[in-house]
Amino acid sequence: MRNVNWGCLAFLAVALIIDAFAVWAASSLARWMIEYDMQDCVILGSVATFDGVAPDKAQALKVLEEASEVYNAWQVWDECRDDEAKAECRQSLMEECADVVQATVNLVKACGCDDMRLHLMDCEDRNRKRGRITGSKPYPDACGREGCKRFVFVPIPRPYGVLSKIKAKIGA
Repeated sequence: MRNVNWGCLAFLAVALIIDAFAVWAASSLARWMIEYDMQDCVILGSVATFDGVAPDKAQALKVLEEASEVYNAWQVWDECRDDEAKAECRQSLMEECADVVQATVNLVKACGCDDMRLHLMDCEDRNRKRGRITGSKPYPDACGREGCKRFVFVPIPRPYGVLSKIKAKIGA
């Protein structure tokens, strides 16, 4: 082995050892954060609303109807004992839960709201105060009111002082 640069080889070996240590430390930290610091969450994307929704009694009752169907699907799921049947019942339950979300966003849209993020953040704050949510973030790199990475809040001026309420909610 002639013409070997032993200094370069030693440097490379040290770099590999440091890199392996960094990977081990990062994975240990990630496991610790997941086990002790992260909050469970469910990711919901944007939900398309039905055409021509109206803020009427029928739309409000639709949320209750769908919620009742969720309870019925849950009862069936809870009674399932074998794994294959449980999976089918779970699928039915998830479909009913999605229907509740759909009915709810239809009502929300009918009432003139097309962005629920601040309302959901307020809901999370209330539930944190009640001790129902204790983790620091729902998942790594999750955005919050400050320094949100995924969303840009652009207040749209509306009558009746809504803009000042939005600014107060986001701390502007």
